[in-house]
Amino acid sequence: YCYKAGFEHALKNGYEAVIGMDADGSHDPLEIPRLLLGLENADWAVGSRYVSGGDASGLGRARYLISRFANFYIGKKLRMHIRDMTSGFNCFKTDVLKRVDFLNISSKGFVFQVEMKYQALKAGFVFNETPIRFHHRYAGRSKFSLGIVFEALARLHELKGVS
Repeated sequence: YCYKAGFEHALKNGYEAVIGMDADGSHDPLEIPRLLLGLENADWAVGSRYVSGGDASGLGRARYLISRFANFYIGKKLRMHIRDMTSGFNCFKTDVLKRVDFLNISSKGFVFQVEMKYQALKAGFVFNETPIRFHHRYAGRSKFSLGIVFEALARLHELKGVS
């Protein structure tokens, strides 16, 4: 799994922070400096479409509604205050990786992002939501499917059961 390999590489090489983003053009690399600034008073900066200044217009209407509902449901189910739990544009200190057992996260779809954030919050890490603009992808195609939705629902139920 590419996230786990990247996280291991960051730890092995003594990096101070990790940045994760989609490589299909939906996340603008020019926003990375603002995410890094978000680490000044936090351990994790979430690139958020759903805070003041954020923009999710690149999703399209149906995906936007699904995303908003998913984030609402996740927030209620796990009692979390982050507005964009499903964001794949993140920047966090490698200290997070030292205390979150990311190698044992079995989630594969977007719920991997959710579970990482959930575990980090449970470990006491501080989050900052930094507004980003989500663009329509110019490369690749969506991996979103009903299978991903079912995986997420099952995993959220499991997470809630162990908290």
